[in-house]
Amino acid sequence: MKACVDAGRLRDADRLLQRMAAAGCPPDVRAYNILLAGHSRAANPTAMGRLLQRMQGAGLAPSAVTWNTLVDGYVRARDLGAAKRCAAQAADAGAALDVWTYSTLIKGYVQVGGRAGGRELECMQADMEASCSGCCLVVLRGSQAWQQASKIA
Repeated sequence: MKACVDAGRLRDADRLLQRMAAAGCPPDVRAYNILLAGHSRAANPTAMGRLLQRMQGAGLAPSAVTWNTLVDGYVRARDLGAAKRCAAQAADAGAALDVWTYSTLIKGYVQVGGRAGGRELECMQADMEASCSGCCLVVLRGSQAWQQASKIA
């Protein structure tokens, strides 16, 4: 399935996912995440949402990788509102927002730019400093996205 996703053959990968379930070998979260990553790279939020629903309908809870992949897909689709809602949904579900989540959101704010993006970044930086500590915060502050964001904020 990963080979199909890496080749951009997302429909074929989806068919394999369905065939796994039909053959009595239900896909796990990792299998869903592989296909989700393909839709994220393709910036296809509609397909991402449908796949998340299928995954949850199969009784699987999204992992931290799932949430970060979704946030990244929304940022790639330049839908920062959806990315923020997804991160909030992840936090509500008990997932810990991590350096990957915040770096991806920062990247989205940098893409938006302007005064609105700057105000949002100031709030996000304060949230990150409150929720991240130690190595996480050091890595985040050293990231290229953080440096770009600091110029806007």
